[in-house]
Amino acid sequence: MLDFFITLTHPGHILGEPIQGFVTVTTNSPTFIKGITVFVEGIFHTHYTETITTTETDKNGRQFQTTREVETPITTVIYSSPKYPVLEELHNHNIALTTELAPGSYSYPFVMQLPKGIPSSCFFNDRDVNVQYMIRCELIKKNGSKTRSNGFVIPLCVNPDYHLPRPRVFCDNSSGANIQLTLSDDTPSVGDIVQMTLQCTNLLRDQLELKASFVATHNYKNTNVNFRSSEFVFQPILMHSTSTLVGSLTIPLNLPTTTHSGEFSINTYINIHGKAGRKTINILFPIEIGYDIKGPQLMTERSRLFGGRRDFTKTTGFYGPHFRMPPSYQTVVNRALAPGIEQILTVDQQPYYVSHFTRQTSLTPDMNNPCALPYPIYNAAMLPPGWSIGQDYGEWYFIDHNTQTTSWIDPRPLEQRIIPHIAQGKEARFEVEIVKAIGLPVLGWGCPDPYACVWDNNEKWIKTNTQSNSLDPVFTKNNKISIIVSKERTNVVVYLYDYHRIGWDVFMGAVNFDLQYFPPDVIIQDWYQLSNFGNKSTAVTGKVLLKVCYKVGQSNEIPTVIINGHSPLYRDYYPDTCVVRDQIKKQNELRKKKKMRENPMMDYEGHIICMTPFL
Repeated sequence: MLDFFITLTHPGHILGEPIQGFVTVTTNSPTFIKGITVFVEGIFHTHYTETITTTETDKNGRQFQTTREVETPITTVIYSSPKYPVLEELHNHNIALTTELAPGSYSYPFVMQLPKGIPSSCFFNDRDVNVQYMIRCELIKKNGSKTRSNGFVIPLCVNPDYHLPRPRVFCDNSSGANIQLTLSDDTPSVGDIVQMTLQCTNLLRDQLELKASFVATHNYKNTNVNFRSSEFVFQPILMHSTSTLVGSLTIPLNLPTTTHSGEFSINTYINIHGKAGRKTINILFPIEIGYDIKGPQLMTERSRLFGGRRDFTKTTGFYGPHFRMPPSYQTVVNRALAPGIEQILTVDQQPYYVSHFTRQTSLTPDMNNPCALPYPIYNAAMLPPGWSIGQDYGEWYFIDHNTQTTSWIDPRPLEQRIIPHIAQGKEARFEVEIVKAIGLPVLGWGCPDPYACVWDNNEKWIKTNTQSNSLDPVFTKNNKISIIVSKERTNVVVYLYDYHRIGWDVFMGAVNFDLQYFPPDVIIQDWYQLSNFGNKSTAVTGKVLLKVCYKVGQSNEIPTVIINGHSPLYRDYYPDTCVVRDQIKKQNELRKKKKMRENPMMDYEGHIICMTPFL
């Protein structure tokens, strides 16, 4: 099953501002996807009624005609945005790349912008005639097939560019009275208070009583709908006299605004109507009514009319799928050390120090006692000098020791966020050797029978041998996997499965290698925490020791770097849920029963100990 949907940071938008949110993709089996796009369509809904006459025959063979009225809905796309390429933006590429997804849930942020000048969302009282905007996403699979989400209505309610009002004069002398109406604004907007000056010469034989209101109308074939504001009543004008009257009228926030798109249109007027004796007067002065609303409170009220829940009086931060700010710099650094210097503990709990400016290591914090221990944060070594990486609740964030700030955003310029083999337009080779694992989850009866596997470009499994009956297996034979990485592939996932003789093998967790952050042409030996990729119903624990090589060059002499220490910011993260607590309980009971050693990450009481396992 593959499911996907859009979440926005704030329903209710200003034209011209970014629309921010993320696409969530959920899968229960490994899959390749080639692209995700997000787009917006503006749709004009209307209808008309037509009379249909049919000839029927009764049981005596006599023919007769029946007439019935049928209402026909009409839907027309009045705006279609370009498709925002979510994955291409994520990987900074202008071609469709292939991304491998392990079972789990993934969130991809997007930011897109709609142009100014497109019609606002609006509706008439019966709501069958309206302008709506739908935001949808489309998922492209590896074979090129496309699946589109149902989407939902996004309220486009206001235009931020408030115009300078200019007076406008309307005249009419066709009704037996000479009327001159001056408005304080030639193109008012919903929510505005419009000042009116009415100069009228009453040539009729009766006292003239006039009213003013704003009107919006839509006509399509035999469909006629209108929306009228409240009225302003002028003072009566005596017969054969001239009067100058003033007043004000508020344009309601839900008045449909002026819209013209082909044969579909909404026209707006200021209506002067009234009577003098038995004579009625009804004058429509055409006026363009917009939606460049002045003031955040009115913007909030109009947004609510269309289902928006946004408070425009408050600013909304956008942190992609995180919905929170990254940890502050002062809370993640050791203040006793100079900026950019970090203490690392080896697996034997011996301290040494690294400089994030020079990527060098030392036995002393003054960096004057160099040592042979490797710089342990190899993905941070690809960042600009002075930058490092931390984890918060299992999510990566970036630490700038130059400015002493943190961010979710990769600091590298877009042109430097490359995947080496894709940039060179050639295939690469990915080699992995699984050495051992500890603390694997118990997902069936008894100890698991784990094996590792990788999906190749042809969607075939390449597997290692199975290690029977072990929570902490050691892999010694047939434990190496090598695959070709295609020119379009951005990542490789190493899976662990529990072998079942009856039924399906059970997914135990996986490690995702994003090739944008993995150094090429070097063998890295390190411990990696297994992940369930956001699937909260799956209890995934444990770590695996892997030797990994992402080979792009042609040289056979590839250095090996053994990581034997980690930053304290790389804490193991297991969510404190009933599923995880139940898993810890199962493991500890099984360890006691089989007299196995204690899990280095968990004690027998079920308390999680975040520490690096021994090699």
